[in-house]
Amino acid sequence: MTLYALVENGSLLRVMQRPKRLKGKAPVTDEELMQEGIYPILDNPPEHDEATQQLVRNPTEEWRVTDNGVVVTYTAVRRPADDVKQRFSAAIQDMLDTAAQSRRYDSGTTIATYVNSTNPQWAAEAQAFVAWRDAVWAYAYSELERVMRGERDLPTVPDFLAELPVITWPEV
Repeated sequence: MTLYALVENGSLLRVMQRPKRLKGKAPVTDEELMQEGIYPILDNPPEHDEATQQLVRNPTEEWRVTDNGVVVTYTAVRRPADDVKQRFSAAIQDMLDTAAQSRRYDSGTTIATYVNSTNPQWAAEAQAFVAWRDAVWAYAYSELERVMRGERDLPTVPDFLAELPVITWPEV
């Protein structure tokens, strides 16, 4: 449902639902409403990096009144540290699981259980995976701590994933 705003002298007075009647007339067009100072609210959030930022709707005093309606404004703010770490961790874990699945294991957890397998192929793959997994997490934790201390800019999740070590599967 589109909301509307009562505007007077370029200032938003209040937000309201679309009037069904205006001066005893129904239905009412948007043009008729705007002639009476009632404008549609145009709520189109700006693009932002959802992994590292969240949008906060600005107070109505900061919304912009235009000829076409009232434009809702937003401020992109950095996500809380725990939220950022959780988003990066989930993406990293997905990357690890995808690598394991590329070798027909259910997940990273599953492949790690084969580290002492009597099957040389499975044991070699598990050992390579575990060494890689450890290198990935060591790098990720170190770099995310640098971000939280302000020693480096917060990368996007895809950019950060591209920085991580790459697995080398054994040939057995």
